[in-house]
Amino acid sequence: MKKLLCLLLVFCMVGCGSSNEGTASSTDEEGPGQEIVDEDVTPTFGTVIEFSNLEIIISESIEFIVLNNEFVDLNGSDIIKIPVTIKNVGSEDGGFNVYYVAKHGSQGATLEGVGDNYVDDDVRWSGKVDSLSSGESVSVFMYILYDGDGDYYVSFNNRSEKIEIRLPITK
Repeated sequence: MKKLLCLLLVFCMVGCGSSNEGTASSTDEEGPGQEIVDEDVTPTFGTVIEFSNLEIIISESIEFIVLNNEFVDLNGSDIIKIPVTIKNVGSEDGGFNVYYVAKHGSQGATLEGVGDNYVDDDVRWSGKVDSLSSGESVSVFMYILYDGDGDYYVSFNNRSEKIEIRLPITK
């Protein structure tokens, strides 16, 4: 009887599970300016991502730097400097909303922001991505607190689409 109950439970979980689990996009249908990413492929360094009429490419040419700001608690911490290219592929002017981005470390925790220490070229603070003309492209950086080797995740979520990018990082 227990085996039958377990089998029924497994079938119910499989039948009720989300078809987007583990995918790079939570949209089920292709819409204007977006493409559905193959469910079996998790985007990573170098993958061209379309999100909110923007093309985003995270380069694998990362650098490790040390935070040098005696006025912050994280002074002396290791930081990952990640090159990012963002292009407006929409037909109208638009921008990148930095509040749609979350960064998760190798331990799974949401990482504290450190980009405000690099305001000249950080994706969030530089102002270079706020307003992009149609076809315009900018190169900026994402600064992520290093918390050990492993898979880091950057997710983009504007409530209508979500994309998660896996970044395998080894120092």
